[in-house]
Amino acid sequence: MQNDNIYVDCEQYLKSDESLFRTLQMLDTHGLVFIRNVPDTIDTDSSKSVVSIAERIGTMRDTFYGRTWDVRSVVNAKNVAYTHQYLGLHMDLCYMDNSPHLQFLHCMRARCPGGESLFSDSIHAAEVIRHRSPELFDALRTFGVTYHYYNAGQAYRQVRPTVELDNQDDPSSPIKLVNWSPPFQGPFAHDVGTEQSGKALRTYHAAAQMLDSIISAPENLFELRMEEGVCVIFDNRRVLHARRAFDASKGERWLKGAYMDRDVYASKLTVLSQMFKK
Repeated sequence: MQNDNIYVDCEQYLKSDESLFRTLQMLDTHGLVFIRNVPDTIDTDSSKSVVSIAERIGTMRDTFYGRTWDVRSVVNAKNVAYTHQYLGLHMDLCYMDNSPHLQFLHCMRARCPGGESLFSDSIHAAEVIRHRSPELFDALRTFGVTYHYYNAGQAYRQVRPTVELDNQDDPSSPIKLVNWSPPFQGPFAHDVGTEQSGKALRTYHAAAQMLDSIISAPENLFELRMEEGVCVIFDNRRVLHARRAFDASKGERWLKGAYMDRDVYASKLTVLSQMFKK
């Protein structure tokens, strides 16, 4: 990422189909791209810029958070994302049947110390485990993990393996996506993994610890401080994101977010590929 990541100018992204194609290519190969010089619309419509960036690709995903949403520190927050505390590597909305594919975060305000953003490639980490320990990779592929969200009148729950393959019955199949969201992981059912004196559960825990150590290793982290006027777009089913703690008493940190489903992104990439690929 340090060598290959592209930073796209917002005006070019919005006006040039070739620039949009390069952006979507980067998302397809690396899962992460940054848009620079995004207009500040805080005095008019704070969601205008992130909506324009997302709708340049296609229809946005609406969730119970709204069509767009804010990430900022609030008093008595019901979600760790809305605090000033460290937020560990995770994916969003793993507790939904159809987790969004793309995530957009436009930095509106970055006026406090700290709050650096962290990104890590979960598919790379899973491939390392497949190579080093087929048994632990098999646990990530087969052991069901509970994700849930019970808050403010909402009740969502899904049980899914950490690693999903194109062919789930073939351990050598390409990795389709990863599910990893410890901040929103629910309790295991009381009888999960109890066979053979809990061997399956112990094996899964060992696999999860290995995955965590790989994604968190300094050499596997891409870190930067999101400055005002930058919008990051990343693949929420591949790229894990995190945030370092920040001092909310010394200034404001505010990101405006949005989601998009895979079909919308894949459709636009296919159309542009036909236009620009030789």
